[in-house]
Amino acid sequence: MSILLFLLGLGILLWVSNLSNRINTLEALLKDQRSETTYKQPSTVQASPAIIQTQTTKEEQPQTNTTVSESKSSTESPFILWLKTDWQIKLGAFLLLISFGWFARYAFLHDWISATGRIILGIAAGIGIAAFGTNRLKSERTQGEIFLVLGSSIVLVTVFAARYYYQMFTPMIALGMMFAASAFVAVMSAKEKNALLAFTGLIMGGIAPLLTLAPETQPLSLFTYLLAITLGSIWLAYFHERRDIVAAGLGVYVYYSLVHFSGNGIESLNVMMLALFFVFAALFAAANITSYIKNKKNEHSSDIFVALINNIILLMWILVLAPESWKIGLLLAWAALYAGCAFACRVFGSTKELWSMYYGSAITLLAIATAQQFEGNILIIAFTLEALAIIGATHIIKKDGAVTRRMTWLLLLPTLMSLDTILNTVWIKGELTPLVSTLSIIAAAYIGLGLALKYLLEKSKETDHVIRTVFIIGSGYLYILLWKVLHVWLTFDIATMTSLVIYTLVGLTTNLYGQLHKNKTLRLYGGIMLGLVVTRLLIVDIWEMAIPGRIVTFFLIGTLLMSTAFIGRANSRTIAQ
Repeated sequence: MSILLFLLGLGILLWVSNLSNRINTLEALLKDQRSETTYKQPSTVQASPAIIQTQTTKEEQPQTNTTVSESKSSTESPFILWLKTDWQIKLGAFLLLISFGWFARYAFLHDWISATGRIILGIAAGIGIAAFGTNRLKSERTQGEIFLVLGSSIVLVTVFAARYYYQMFTPMIALGMMFAASAFVAVMSAKEKNALLAFTGLIMGGIAPLLTLAPETQPLSLFTYLLAITLGSIWLAYFHERRDIVAAGLGVYVYYSLVHFSGNGIESLNVMMLALFFVFAALFAAANITSYIKNKKNEHSSDIFVALINNIILLMWILVLAPESWKIGLLLAWAALYAGCAFACRVFGSTKELWSMYYGSAITLLAIATAQQFEGNILIIAFTLEALAIIGATHIIKKDGAVTRRMTWLLLLPTLMSLDTILNTVWIKGELTPLVSTLSIIAAAYIGLGLALKYLLEKSKETDHVIRTVFIIGSGYLYILLWKVLHVWLTFDIATMTSLVIYTLVGLTTNLYGQLHKNKTLRLYGGIMLGLVVTRLLIVDIWEMAIPGRIVTFFLIGTLLMSTAFIGRANSRTIAQ
C-alpha cells in the first residue's frame, strides 16, 4: 500500500513539474519576444546604409537559429522537455531516493531502528527535503518545486505508515500532520505565485483523510477538516485569480459527500451535519458569485460547474437529513437565496449562463417545496399559479421578450399533470368542483398569459407563434371542460350534439372572421376545428349515437356548414368591392 502511495506521489510530482516547466517555457518565450520587440524599435539616430545592412545581416542569423530551436522544442513532448531540464539533479534525486529506501528497508529488517525511530527518520527526512526545496525556490524555481513536493509527499506517506502499520497516531493527529504538510505547500504557492503548487497542496489535503483511515462514524470531524480545505481553496482561488481552484475544492467536498451519503454517522447527527453542509453551500455560492462578478467580462466554465454541483448536493442533503417539518421552510429559504444570487448575476454580470443556473435552481427548490406541501388537483393549481408568477417576475427583472417566451415552458408541468384530471373517469355530479376548478384555472392561465404577452410583446414578431400556441392550448381546455361538464349533466346524445354544435359555431365564426380580415391564423384555426368536428362525426359519433340523435346532430351541423355558402359569397362581394 505504501509503495502505491509513493508511486502516486511521484506521479503527482511529475505532473506538477511537467506543467511548471511548460509555464516557465512560455514565460521565457514571451520575455524573449518582448525584448526583441524593444530591441527592434526604430532609433532616432540615423545610420548609414552600410551599417544598417551589416547589423541586419548579423541579427538575422541568431533569429533563424532561435526559430529552429524553438520549432524543435515545440515538437518534443512535455515529458521529454521536463526530463531534459536539470536532468542530472532529477537522476541524482531518484538514485538517492532508491538508496534511502534500501537503507531503511535493510535497517528495519535487522531492527537497527525502532518503529518510533523509523517514523521520526521519515518525517525528518521529508521536512528536510521540503525545507531544502523552499530555499531552492529562490534561485531555481523548477528544482525547488520538485524538492518541496517530494518532501511533503514523504511526510504524508510516513504519517500514513505510522498510522496504518504501527497505530502510533490517532486519526485526528495524523490528519492534522498531513494537513500541515499540504498547507505548507499551499502557502508556498501563494508566496511564489505558483498556481500549480496551489493545486498540488489542495490535492494532498484532499487525499489526507483517505490515508488516515478515519472511521465513517466520525463525519463531523471529517467535514470540519474539509471545511478548512474549502476555505483554503477559496483563498487560493482569489490570490491566484484562478476560479478553477474553487471547482477543485468543490470536487473534494463532493467526493466525500457521496462516500458518506448513506453513513449511519451522518444520520445520527442530522441537524448538526445539515448546518455544516449549509455552510459549505453558502461558501461555494458566495465564492462563485463574487468571482463571477469580479471577472464578468471573462466567463469561465468552472462557474457553471460550481453552481450546478453545489446546488444539487445541497438539495440532496436537505431531502435526506432535514426533519419533515423543516423541509418546506428550508427549501423555500434556499430558493429565495438562489433567487437573490440570480438577481446579483443579472445586475452585476454580463452573461446569461450563471443567471439561468441560479434562477433555475430557485424554481426547482420552489417546485419541490410545493410538491412536499400539496397533492392532487391542488398541486396542479399551485404549480399553475407559481408558473404565472415566475413568468411575470422574469419579465420584470430581465425585460427581455425572448427570455419571457422561454419561461412559458413552465406551464408544461401542470399541463402534463392535468392529463390525469382530463382522463379521470370519476366525473359525477357530486365531485365536479375540484375537476372543473383545475381545468378552468389552467384555461384561464393560458388565455390570460396570451393576452398579457400580446400586450407586452406586441411589437416583437418573434413571439407571435408563442402567443398563438398559448391561445390555442387555453381554448382547448375550454372545449374539454365544456365536453366533460355537458356529459355529466345531460344524456350522452344531447351532450355530444350540443358540444359539436358549439364547436362548429366557434369554428365557423373564427374561420369567416379570418377570411374577412385576412387573418391567416384565425382562418386556419376555424378550418381545423370544423375538420375535427366532421371527422369525429364520421368516425366516432356515427357508431355511438342513437338514430334520433344522429339525425338531429348531422342535420344541425350540415345546415350550419351549408349556410357559409351565402355568407362566403357576401363576404366575397364585399372584399371585391
